[in-house]
Amino acid sequence: MACNHTNINCGCKDSFLTTPPPCPTPENCPDPQPCSEVFDAQCIIYTGQPIICGEDVVVPSDTNMAEVLNDLIDYFCQELPVGVTLTDAGTGSHESLVNDGIGPTLAVKGLKTGTGVSVSSTSTDITITNSAPDQTVVLTPSTGINVTGTYPSFTIANSAPDQVVALTAGTGISVTGAYPSFTITNDAPNVDQNVWATFAATTGSTTADTTTDTLTVVGTGGITTSIVGDTLTIDGSGTISNQFTYEIGQYVAAEGGVIAHRWLSTTAGGTPESGTVQNYIVVDTNDLSVLGAQWSSINVNIPNVGSFYDGALNTANLIAAGPASGITTGVAAELCDTSTNNGKSDWYLPAIDELSKIFINRWEIAQGITVAGGTQFGYSKYWSSTQENVVFPISTAYAYSFQTGGASSEGKASSSGFEVRAVRRFSI
Repeated sequence: MACNHTNINCGCKDSFLTTPPPCPTPENCPDPQPCSEVFDAQCIIYTGQPIICGEDVVVPSDTNMAEVLNDLIDYFCQELPVGVTLTDAGTGSHESLVNDGIGPTLAVKGLKTGTGVSVSSTSTDITITNSAPDQTVVLTPSTGINVTGTYPSFTIANSAPDQVVALTAGTGISVTGAYPSFTITNDAPNVDQNVWATFAATTGSTTADTTTDTLTVVGTGGITTSIVGDTLTIDGSGTISNQFTYEIGQYVAAEGGVIAHRWLSTTAGGTPESGTVQNYIVVDTNDLSVLGAQWSSINVNIPNVGSFYDGALNTANLIAAGPASGITTGVAAELCDTSTNNGKSDWYLPAIDELSKIFINRWEIAQGITVAGGTQFGYSKYWSSTQENVVFPISTAYAYSFQTGGASSEGKASSSGFEVRAVRRFSI
């Protein structure tokens, strides 16, 4: 191929290719003519399809001219700059490189610009420019906050550093100062605290209504109490040395007499068993009859007065039987039922076994009566409220001898009569 220029930017083209003018006609080259008419020319002019490198363009012919043209295509494509690559930028079309005979032209297609961005190019360079470097950036203030300045420099300030914070005082509490510094003071540390309004016990209750009220917790019967700091400890694991508040033979003025007997139960006055309820029988400090009293004024059978241990029940039934059964003024049960000795009005005539307990504990009881300044039991017989229901229920009842220590069956309406000592019960 005679058109063998050493300048790699020179090639032979015709109007079907991109528009740069054809290379100057070399010496001995005729004026450009259609390739189909030139076979021995030194300059080959191609008039076929546009050549796009990279798409394997081949002239489909078995003539010498086709071979020459394919060599031309190889030369044209191989002489382009190396290392320049364009990719599809999203438009769906390909980028193209075209040899204009002087230098490669970079034809850009499909580069998209964004807001504030522009694109320009030369034959060898592509320039992407931010055409709006001072675009607006908006910061929105909120309550108590303001914003000054423009992009890229802003100042954010708290425009209300002294905003109001309200603290509400309560009873005995005061608040002084303003945000951000407050002083909270307890003006009345011992007033209206209401730590405990009412404290109730098995019997009785109390209310904290002054600043000096004190609640004292006392342990008995093996229960201990202690306070360390703000902690109250009630310990019931100790050995039970005394489960009762009062001792037999103890004079208890508030209960009207001397403790004669005691037992534990689960309910007040209940059957003796392992429980926490304390039950007591209290004997009066004085006799109600010294010269002797009848059990009844006539001999009749009275139902439901035969209990050996429940004198209160016997007495209630005797009083209910009334004068028609011989329970008249001055008889044993009536004396006890109407007694108000030592400020108590629930006295009754003891059953025969209750008198037995009094006799067994007479040593302790005697000392309590002495403390109370009362009258000791005499060495005589005392009426019980128990009617004899086995042999002579119509005419006899039981009495207990404080001389010999035993029960005996006695005539109800005997003119000689016996002594009367009332008892009562209470539970805690």
